[in-house]
Amino acid sequence: MPVTGSLPLLSVVVPVGRVDEHFDVALDALRSQCHAHLEIIVVLDGVGSLVQMEVERLVRQDDRVRVVVVQERSGAGNARNVGLRHATGDFVAFADADDLVPLEAYERLLTALTQSGSDLVSGRAEQFAPNGVRSTYWTVDDDLWETGGTALQLADTPQLAFDHTPWNKVFRRAWLRDAGVEFPVGTTCEDVSWWASIVVKAVVDVLPEVVYNHRRHDGSVTSGIQRGDDLEDWILQTTAAIDTYAAHGAELVLAILGRRLVRREAWTRVRRIGLLGPDGRRSLGAFVQWISTWTNTAEFDGLSTFPRTAYALVRLAELELAAAFIAVFAPPSDDAVVRWSAVAPELGAVFGETDQLASDLWRECLFRPLLDAAQRDDAAPVRPQTVVDFWDTFVTVGLDEHERRVLAALRAGSLNDVAFLRRNRRLRATASRRGRTMTVMLSGLDRPSLGRVVQDRAGVTTVIHDGVLSDGTLVLAVRLRGSDRLRLEFPMSGGRSHSVDVVPAQTGRTAAVRLARRLAARGLR
Repeated sequence: MPVTGSLPLLSVVVPVGRVDEHFDVALDALRSQCHAHLEIIVVLDGVGSLVQMEVERLVRQDDRVRVVVVQERSGAGNARNVGLRHATGDFVAFADADDLVPLEAYERLLTALTQSGSDLVSGRAEQFAPNGVRSTYWTVDDDLWETGGTALQLADTPQLAFDHTPWNKVFRRAWLRDAGVEFPVGTTCEDVSWWASIVVKAVVDVLPEVVYNHRRHDGSVTSGIQRGDDLEDWILQTTAAIDTYAAHGAELVLAILGRRLVRREAWTRVRRIGLLGPDGRRSLGAFVQWISTWTNTAEFDGLSTFPRTAYALVRLAELELAAAFIAVFAPPSDDAVVRWSAVAPELGAVFGETDQLASDLWRECLFRPLLDAAQRDDAAPVRPQTVVDFWDTFVTVGLDEHERRVLAALRAGSLNDVAFLRRNRRLRATASRRGRTMTVMLSGLDRPSLGRVVQDRAGVTTVIHDGVLSDGTLVLAVRLRGSDRLRLEFPMSGGRSHSVDVVPAQTGRTAAVRLARRLAARGLR
């Protein structure tokens, strides 16, 4: 609920490196805050005189907005430092020029911070794509931002190290000034090492509410970093952050950051190693080897087959081979058979036998992704025939019954059949007699589907129900003899069908009789 009463002045620093169609909307979101006691400091970072005139025209209608001009472009870090020096509020926040701050965000953050007396408060952030899809921002996807907390410190809450973005927070300005920490200049990853220097000193509140909406587009810094752009900057700032935590003896932080680097940030770069030039590959390889010197190597060993193998090649400085290996599966290649044929002998020279490796990679990178996509009605990440060909050429053994059925559907080229099998892999059917009727109970059927109940008596089959089947109870007017069997049949493409045996229901009496028989067979009563 909105709070009543006055709150102190909040300075909001907005670095502006370019002005596009999102700037007006972002600025309006700031000016429309429920907490109206603001000074909005727009720092123009070398944008040119025409853009400066346009911005000044836009902000002229609101005297809470001030424009500060930096003549030569020097990046968001320097712009934030400049804006902070111009701030006069008791509290300070940062916002980017194309993002959206929810209307009640600063009111809620300030209320929490003024009540707790902590140095800063952080809230949840979301990102939104041009297609409208929203998700939790990756730096705050830990449970901590679901539950929240007050007066937290790094020693007892190491997850605080994840949250290095400046824009989902409010700081006490005097505390931030006295901390003496400025944003690095000349880098696109300016918040990584900056946050490490901040959080080792801070008492932090965490508000489990969305207080910031980050716009995700191809031009955003986040998108560029995840593509592998600015690799050297990211390595330099990440190394500086780790050095800061190590200097403060933050062992728990190093442990969880090591895990996160291996599983997320570093892996994002490693899987794109083929896009890097020779120098970039060597830098990334050296960085991964450096991670190995201070994090538990079990973090690498505990990965699934694909990233574990890729990391092993990088750690062995087999960088060209790592790029060729990754290109087979990330994303899954339609010519995976040809590519694997070329790379497998070299992998064999490094690791020895590759048959099990091929089998594990087939499941992880080809078979399961295709099944999962079919289940979700998503576009197939790889051609079904590629999955079949890879299996026939390099694997050939080791399927369970469900996998055999799915592979048969793939051979038939029917993703609809694959989707049905995947969604209904836990389908079960039991039957119990009730006088002159048979009650069949279905469970695990994803949605009502056309099917039949078939009776098998001494090799002669009879359809006793033909129509829509669904989860729940089906009562059939049929009496079975002792050797009769029932099964469900669902039509597949090409005249095939998927069969599920109907088994007798386990009643209490049936279980007791079977237990007595087993005991009798062992000579026990």
